[in-house]
Amino acid sequence: MAVSLLQAMDAVLDRQTALFVARHAFAEYMIAHYTNVLGGTRPGSQERFDAFRRYYEAYAECRDYIDIVDSTAKLLRVRYRRCPFHDRLTERRIGHFTAAFCESDRAFTEVCLPGVAFKRRHELATDGNPCDHEWTFGSGGSREGR
Repeated sequence: MAVSLLQAMDAVLDRQTALFVARHAFAEYMIAHYTNVLGGTRPGSQERFDAFRRYYEAYAECRDYIDIVDSTAKLLRVRYRRCPFHDRLTERRIGHFTAAFCESDRAFTEVCLPGVAFKRRHELATDGNPCDHEWTFGSGGSREGR
């Protein structure tokens, strides 16, 4: 459904507007998702970061393209060797929307994981290198590394 919606937006909206709507929609979806996943934990707490790490570890365990590089009480590093979402968008000739999806990582971190910094230096969609996500607990707010 998301791919069809993006195709429709791409067909009827100018690129800037379509990307704006996609960024907002992906951010809202991820915020709602992680609000639900992390419900019952206190924002900014070690308990919440631990719940996030456990959730992500379980998610990665079921996918052969995600590696947990490092997982400690203060750090979660994840590498995506492949991005099925980007692959699907590229097949449909709308790969330019992948960046809007990638931005949702920063958005949900800021809202759902206060006190956690987010960095990513590489993205499969933009530079062809594996995506390298890093969340650091207790280091202030979210920041996007490049």
